[in-house]
Amino acid sequence: MVFKKQLTSFTLIELLVVVAIIAVLVAVLLPAVLRARGVARQVTCLARLQQMGQGVMVYAGENNDHLLPALKVGPNGEWYSWTASGWQQELAKALKMDPTCGPANMPKGEFWLCPENAATKQERSWANWYAYNANGTNRWNDPRPSCTNPYKIPWFNQPGRTLLIVDAVDHVVDYDFSWKWDWRYKCDPRHLNRGNILWVDCHVSSQESDAFTPTWTHWYNDTR
Repeated sequence: MVFKKQLTSFTLIELLVVVAIIAVLVAVLLPAVLRARGVARQVTCLARLQQMGQGVMVYAGENNDHLLPALKVGPNGEWYSWTASGWQQELAKALKMDPTCGPANMPKGEFWLCPENAATKQERSWANWYAYNANGTNRWNDPRPSCTNPYKIPWFNQPGRTLLIVDAVDHVVDYDFSWKWDWRYKCDPRHLNRGNILWVDCHVSSQESDAFTPTWTHWYNDTR
């Protein structure tokens, strides 16, 4: 006796049920996948900041414990970072990287850009930059002399609580006391609503922006 295998096909209802199950699984798993990718970018960002901290220590060791100059005076007396070599170029030299300016007048390469490229600030949504705490690390009462007069690391009583480099949407950040009053608001908590920070003692951490942007001591400590 020969048995014939009966072939059956899915009904439309069964197909719809399968599609619905797949859709539910995607809806449940997609946020977790996106969050995992966000965490991975955050870790990469922290690693880059940690490497920048190593460069800061190398620079300080070669320059009598001084931090990086925020900006440098240009050949015609300009003092903006985009007219002359700034902190990024000096840090690139300390890290043995190419200091040649590329896009946005920072050194070439992805290292100088945060891997999380969706900045949260509306006015600069395209800028996934790292910024230097200009006034807190350099004498900026008079901008031009300040460019070549950074503070020394030992002068900070609380270097682990003073900002050095942070996720931001500009080259430099500052508190309210400078001529550009909105700089502190350019800190960008783009990593799951948290911003990554390199502190003056060169440790790194991740914090919500409300935990550090409004507090004067995180910007200046007692060096002023």
